[in-house]
This record gives sequence, C-alpha cells and structure tokens, in this order.
Amino acid sequence: MKKNTTKNIKTVTIIGIGGGACFYIAKYFYNLNANIIGFDINKNDKTDKLGKLGVKIEYKNPDKPFKKDTDLIIYSSALPNHIIEKIKKDNPKINFEEVGIFTKNLIESFEKNKLSNLEKIAFKKSEIAPLFDLNTKNVKIIGVTGTDGKTTTCEMVYTCLKADGKKVGLVSTLGAKINGKSVETGLHTTTPSNQELYNLLNKMIQKKCSFIVLETTSHALVTGRIAGLKFDVVTVTNITKDHLDYHKNYKEYIKAKSLLFRKYLKKEGTAILNYDDKKSFDYLKNLVKNKIIYSKNPTKRYLAEKGIKIYIKSFSKTEGGYIIIYVSQKGEHAIKIPLEGEYNISNALAAIAVVLTLGIKNTNIKKGIETMPNPKGRMEILQKTPFMVIVDFAHTENAFENVLYEATNLKKNTNKLIVVFGCAGKRDSTKRKPMGSLAGRYADITVLTAEDPRTESLVVINNEIEKGWVHSTKDSKNSKTATEFGSITKNRNGQVLIRYDDETQKEHIRRKAIARALREAHHGDIVLITGKGHENSLCFGDTEYGWNDIEEIKKLINTP
Repeated sequence: MKKNTTKNIKTVTIIGIGGGACFYIAKYFYNLNANIIGFDINKNDKTDKLGKLGVKIEYKNPDKPFKKDTDLIIYSSALPNHIIEKIKKDNPKINFEEVGIFTKNLIESFEKNKLSNLEKIAFKKSEIAPLFDLNTKNVKIIGVTGTDGKTTTCEMVYTCLKADGKKVGLVSTLGAKINGKSVETGLHTTTPSNQELYNLLNKMIQKKCSFIVLETTSHALVTGRIAGLKFDVVTVTNITKDHLDYHKNYKEYIKAKSLLFRKYLKKEGTAILNYDDKKSFDYLKNLVKNKIIYSKNPTKRYLAEKGIKIYIKSFSKTEGGYIIIYVSQKGEHAIKIPLEGEYNISNALAAIAVVLTLGIKNTNIKKGIETMPNPKGRMEILQKTPFMVIVDFAHTENAFENVLYEATNLKKNTNKLIVVFGCAGKRDSTKRKPMGSLAGRYADITVLTAEDPRTESLVVINNEIEKGWVHSTKDSKNSKTATEFGSITKNRNGQVLIRYDDETQKEHIRRKAIARALREAHHGDIVLITGKGHENSLCFGDTEYGWNDIEEIKKLINTP
C-alpha cells in the first residue's frame, strides 16, 4: 500500500472476505465509500454483516479476470497458492496485496500520522486496531516471545504473580485466564486478533487485573495484532528456525521477533535476555537500554565479564522435574521445577528474571513455580506403565530434538522409543527433512502421519520427512512394503518407519497412526506423540476437524 492512497481507491476486490483481517479491511473501505466486491467459499457471520451493509459477495473463488476499473485486490494468505498465482496472472495490471501486509502498512501509517482525516475516521470506525484506545494506565503488561518455551514461561510468570497475591490476566497458546478463571481463545491462534485481544484485555482491566502476561508470536508482531500496546517487561526464550514460510529467512524472522523490544517496549521498560541463545542475544542486546541477562551455567568470571545478573549455580534431576539453585542480586535460592525437560530450567530463569524485575519476593516465586500445573500438551505424561505415553506440542526442529532427547533419557537402553509426528502444510517446509533426520537419529520406530496438511498433499509432506529419515539412518538397503494407509520401511539397524498417508481418512488417519504406535509398544518403552499438544482441531483442505491428541490417546489407552 502506497502511503496516503487508500482514500483514492474507488473499487477494491477482497478475496477471503469472511476472514477476520479481510473483514475489518472491508469495513475500512466501506467507511471510505469505496465499491467493494468480495469473494469467499463459505458464508459466516462476518459475510452476513457485510452483506447487510450492501457489500456484494460471491461465494466461490474468482475464476475470471476482474473489471479494469478495479484499483486494488486484497487476498487472504489462507488461499491455496495455485489460486493466488492464477488471480495474479489473470490481473497483471492491478495492485495485489496480502491482507496481513496491507493491514500492517495501514497501521504504521496511522501510527506515524500519515493518514488523511477521512482515512483516520475510517480507521477508527472500522476497529482495525482498537488496542490504541485501551486504557492501560493502571496495569503492567509483560510480553514473552521466542521460538520455543513461550507458553511455559508465560505460565510460570502467571503463577508467580498469583502466588504473590496479584490479580493477573494471561493470554497464551493455551487460551486465556482472568484471575484464575480460564477463557478459551480459539483453535489455532497463539496471539488473538487486535480486536479479540482488545476484548480480552479490556475484560481483564475491568476485573481489576494489575498485571497482564501476553505470549507474542512473530506473526502477531509483524501484522499488528498487538499494535497500540506498550510493554513494561519483555523477554525472549530463544530464537531458532520457524515460520520461514512467512518470514522467508532467519534474518527476517529474528527481525520480526525484535519488534517486541524495539517498537513495543516502553522507553523505561526492561528487557530480559537469554545469554545462552547466542544469536538472539547478540541481535537484541544493543536494541534496549534497560536489560537483565540470564544464563543457565556461567562461572563467576564469566558472570563478571558478561554482566549476567541471574544464573544457575547448580541443578539436579528429581522425580518429575529438577531442583535448581539460582543466584540473583538478592542471593541464592532453591526451587523445584515440577516439569520434565531440562530446557524448562532456562524457561524458569526467564520467568524468575521477569517477576524479580516486577518486585515479586523470592518466597512467592518459589511457591508459584513449585505449585504450577504441567502446561497442557507440554511433555505431558499420560501413562507411566506398562509403557510411558507422552504428548508434546513440539513442531519445530529445536523443540522436536529437545523432546526426543528428554524421552531418550527417560527410557532404559534396552527399551524402544516410538515417535508419532508429521509436519504442517502451508507452513515452513524447510524443517521437514531435518525433523525426519532427527527421528532417524533418536527413535527406534517412527510413525509419520497428519499434522494439519491443509491444502498440501500429505503424501508429499511425508515424502520430504522420509528423505531426512533415510539420510540419517545411513542405510541404502532399506526394504519398503506398501500398506493400506501408506508404507512400512525397515533398515538393517532394525529401525522402522511407518507411514499413514491416506488423507481421505481426515482426522481418523492420525488416530490410526497413534493406535499403531501404541500397539508397537511393550513394557518399558516410550511412545512420544508430538506436533498437536493442546490443540483442538486438525486441518485438511480448508476445513478444521475436531481433534485433541490428549483426549484421543486416553480413549485408545483405556480401550481393551
């Protein structure tokens, strides 16, 4: 979007007009008195509202070129790539913008006072970013970003603040909480839309919350979902590879994450940085004035040289978690982290640094962390005997390797590790082969299945994962057998790859894959199911089918 040009747009075509972002942009152009032509494949409450305003909507994908008087085409990124490319090809002379980028640029123009008075009125009336009008004078807002560990860190901060008697609101991948009461926020969204977030945060403020903890994704930061907010404390867990389908490369990804520090942190706010995550630390350390650095295992000399304020003196494994001794400017303190996974020590340090900055006492930090429940779908053990069954949300290379490593450490050498996973369609495809390679390195039996293939072929996705598995096992003498739902591959090392590829089965194909993994397990083995965790749906094509790993696994475990 060129600056100061939307007021001159007479006709705009919006494809995917029933989606959240497209709906608000349609309202914006309606308030500018533009002629709006909408396309969507389904009716919903948003298309109904626009229809009542007189917006013409066709319930199909565009199948012919648009009229020459069309000034702008806005489309949803949820559209299949081949449809997007066809529309571009059919309309080469018309400006063509993805709705997230358009919205981001529009918000930036509003922030920089580059909109005309007419555009400003349309912007406000359309509620594109109502967070600009939220009164946060009496509340402190904490932001947590990173590739992995965000949700657990948010939960830790929340429980510590609650243990100190504070009224707290929380918004994370697992949903929302207002003073201890859960509020569901949706199926596949970590950070809700600007409008949904306004409603949630406004409720929290009305309920007298004095602190709000907000999990923030790179996508939310880039597209303006939190535009209008300013944070008192922000922290980063780690920044490894993810979402490269959207950000294109790691440089753009880390730049997106850094927005939380360089744009949304108050001038007097504090940044909590992880020295052990070298790439993110080096990138972020000069972007902020007030910072507290934490590290898992520095020596005293290391501390003095690097300015690390909070660190681990020692830690040891215990039943169901770890006992750590951390050191801060307020002395040494011992805490039990009641979670499996050594990586949670680093998450705990981030949370401890945040709440110490907010003035929370160490006794209440200890109480908060030691009594926190296991976050849903995070190294969640559903069964210990006769074999262990673990569910984890891991869907990035880094998180996947972490949980594979932890699961390996939980089993005895003679037992098997069986992993069930897949990779999402319409998302970062560069991680598929590496994740297949990790499965080949760690697991005795790998079961590939669906993890939201969306409009991509499940067979193609699993082919890419299998290439990584074959490469890591370093055995060209594999034997492959076709099955009703996919194939079984065995190598000379005794490792097995079982594929469940039949996407016509929809959510049932994942159920069958998990059931197969459970049948393969014997006394002392570990079955690890990753990728979905707490989520409540599986996406095939453009449809979300009801699904929850935890509920389905419990049914399978309890079925004779």
